[in-house]
Amino acid sequence: MVQDEMEFVEDLQMVISSIRKKIKPVIQKNMAPYGLTLPQFNIMLALHREGPLRVTQVADYMNVKPSAITVIMDRLIERNFVKRYQSQEDRRVFIMELTKEGCKLLEQLRIANKQIMSKYAAHFTPEEMYTMIDLFSKFDRIISEENLEE
Repeated sequence: MVQDEMEFVEDLQMVISSIRKKIKPVIQKNMAPYGLTLPQFNIMLALHREGPLRVTQVADYMNVKPSAITVIMDRLIERNFVKRYQSQEDRRVFIMELTKEGCKLLEQLRIANKQIMSKYAAHFTPEEMYTMIDLFSKFDRIISEENLEE
């Protein structure tokens, strides 16, 4: 790799890391009044986007082992945001699904998060936003494809 390319890669890593570090507490603060953690929110978001999922699929989505998901899921179930049931095809498999209450809460959080992100997005032109989304989406696809090959 050429020196300029290495510097670019390091700069990209630093920027992504910096953005994550700065936005995470903002989102967590937004969820605090609802008593929800970021991992709980991400699980609910995955179930909203993908529909009912097996526990192992939720773990894959979160990039953790299924045992790590259990405690998070139990808390969501206790609060009636998520329900868990056995698969009809395979009784060893458990399916997770958002409840109506979970959908309502998720919608409130999504609206609140959009308001926060809109504040930051207002500093960009629509063209810049589309370009940024396209580039990050492409980067995400490349990483996903390469991870599948490994």
